[in-house]
Amino acid sequence: LKLLGSDTAVKLQSRAMAFFGNLLGKAEDFAEEKAKEAARELAKRKIEEDVPPRAPAYTKMFFPCFGVIGTVKLCFPFLPKDLKEYVRESLQVLKEVPEKKEKKK
Repeated sequence: LKLLGSDTAVKLQSRAMAFFGNLLGKAEDFAEEKAKEAARELAKRKIEEDVPPRAPAYTKMFFPCFGVIGTVKLCFPFLPKDLKEYVRESLQVLKEVPEKKEKKK
């Protein structure tokens, strides 16, 4: 770098720092996105696996029409208090983290 001159060396150093800083930022964004996707999948699985055995009979008839998650959202005011408390956090995660759309080729 001494051969290039101080101005050129400073420019190269600043470009390298900008490049690696940008790369690190993209890696952090990617990791954050994957963590959100994992939280969403965990919330979906929690509702779909744990709710049907605990759900009251008057909501089970809607499972084939709306799915378990749709039924829980639709019938939330009518669910027993313990079931509401159990699924509230999972529903919040599903609401906050949008479902990732697959790109069409």
